[in-house]
Amino acid sequence: GVIYGMEEDDFGNLWIATERALQVLNLESGAIRVFNDLYLGVSNLRGISIDEEGIIWLVGDALVAFDPERETNLAFGVDAGIQVLPSPLGSIYQSPEGQIFIGGKVEFSFSSLRKLIWKAFRNLLR
Repeated sequence: GVIYGMEEDDFGNLWIATERALQVLNLESGAIRVFNDLYLGVSNLRGISIDEEGIIWLVGDALVAFDPERETNLAFGVDAGIQVLPSPLGSIYQSPEGQIFIGGKVEFSFSSLRKLIWKAFRNLLR
C-alpha cells in the first residue's frame, strides 16, 4: 500500500501510516505489528504525528488519538467539529510549541484537544 507518513517514537519504533492501517516496525528486532482501520476507527489515513506524551495522532476520515501503551484509541469526527468524508483530513503537523495543525478546512491547537482527549481516556479506563 501507499505510505502517507512515518514517525519514530522514543522507544525505537517506526510508526507507518498507510491508507488502511497503522504499522509499527521495531527498528532493533525488525518485528512488525499492524493495527487495521477497523481497529483504529479511521480509514483513508493521510497523516501521522506523535506528541510529547507518546500519543499517536492519525488523520483521515476522522482524527484519532491512539495510545500505544494501552492500545486505546479515540476517534473524533463531526461531533467534535471535525470534517469527514467526502472531505477527508489531509495532513497533520505538530509545532515545536506543541500545537497540532490539521490540514483541510479545520485547525485545532493541541491544548484545546488535550482536555477533550484526556477526559475521554479517563472515562474509558474506569
